[in-house]
Amino acid sequence: PGRDSADDVPVRPKFLITGGAGFLGINLCRYLLERGYDLRSLDIAEFNYPERARVEAVKGDIRDPAAVDAAMAGVGIVVHCAAKLPRSPDREILSTNIDGTRVLLAGARRNGIERFIYISSTAVYGIPDHHPILETSRASGRTGSRRSGRRRSAANSAARGCAFRYCGPRPSWGRNGWACSSCSTISPTKGAIFR
Repeated sequence: PGRDSADDVPVRPKFLITGGAGFLGINLCRYLLERGYDLRSLDIAEFNYPERARVEAVKGDIRDPAAVDAAMAGVGIVVHCAAKLPRSPDREILSTNIDGTRVLLAGARRNGIERFIYISSTAVYGIPDHHPILETSRASGRTGSRRSGRRRSAANSAARGCAFRYCGPRPSWGRNGWACSSCSTISPTKGAIFR
């Protein structure tokens, strides 16, 4: 983070939460608001929550480079939660989850974003026939191949200088909490580190 030259106090970065009006996004917004962060949400859905006065809501599509650039202006950290879910048509999953992520990564490079955190969709597992879903669970043929596409996008982005964090969420959530089953870091200085 930068420093405020007047007081030499660390300046907290502003967060952009993609999919901020979704289940994952709003819970992340609440978590960050409780910790005093400034937030902006980018979503195609309206941000109709009690926190609306404390979150700068931008209505837009992650597949639109102009909307992405506008939403990233003045932001230090992007947390990418926007995704189409397993019941969506395949073309929408591909267009949003893969192409939209590529648009966001390119926007992060253009806008000098310090950190990009990608919260993966559980769509890679399809519609589950058992719970809990673990990182080792078999990915469905319908969406499972999308995971490698996301990681390739991330690796390509890292090669161009964008720090990237990938988290795969578990599909079981508490009202005010969420968990990542695994995280992978891709750094321009260290290369890809998948855990």
